[in-house]
Amino acid sequence: MNAAAAGLQSWSRRTWWGVGLGLFALQMLLLFWFGARGPVQPRPVSRSPQLEFAGPPAAEWLLLQDPTLFAHGHARGFSGSSWMRIPVPEYQPPEWSEPPRWLALDGQQLGNLLRRFVQTNPPIAPGLVAKLAPQLTAPDIAPSAPATASPSTLRVEGE
Repeated sequence: MNAAAAGLQSWSRRTWWGVGLGLFALQMLLLFWFGARGPVQPRPVSRSPQLEFAGPPAAEWLLLQDPTLFAHGHARGFSGSSWMRIPVPEYQPPEWSEPPRWLALDGQQLGNLLRRFVQTNPPIAPGLVAKLAPQLTAPDIAPSAPATASPSTLRVEGE
């Protein structure tokens, strides 16, 4: 072992743990030192220039910026007077002059449909409806010939 190789020995496990914990402690110290700030104070707004149209034609110009002006029926559109001002029809329903006629209910017919259903569909006895255990059967698979049924041969010819 020479002097250069002796200086390049690997660190022990204790040295690695010490370096790791030291770096962690340094990082936590830096986080608490530089991270302890108060809330960010917003800057006061300085006056900024504003653009405005001058005069009454500006209002008409702004109405032309409406995207639905030509796509849909609009009161300011080319046909706004005909599309947007539809007269409301006045509807008066007719007066009902006939007295109400109630459906006749025959007391003799009230249970006939149920009675006919019970007579034509007798109930099944619960003993007859038993769950049968499933019958397990093995599938019928024809036995195949083994792969080594016929002997193989090797013939070498030539030199």
